[in-house]
Amino acid sequence: MRSIVVTGASGGIGTAVVDRLVRDGFHVYACARNPSAVRCTAPGADRLITRVRLDVTDAISIRDAAAPVMAGSRCRYGFPSGRGDFNECRY
Repeated sequence: MRSIVVTGASGGIGTAVVDRLVRDGFHVYACARNPSAVRCTAPGADRLITRVRLDVTDAISIRDAAAPVMAGSRCRYGFPSGRGDFNECRY
């Protein structure tokens, strides 16, 4: 299964990106300052989303958020952000 990290996942574009990726069958690491605010109405959302606390302005938060992503056995595919850009991982 392909996995992807989405920053800014709790509102606006980020919410729409998470919803679309889950509908397309991705496992999503949904990152937000308040991960409990991440919402997704797509079928299978409970098993396809891992909510991660992340404040992109805080180095410690970034380090802590990377741990569950890197520990996952799933292949990381890319990193779209809630502001609309996308960075594909090439391992």
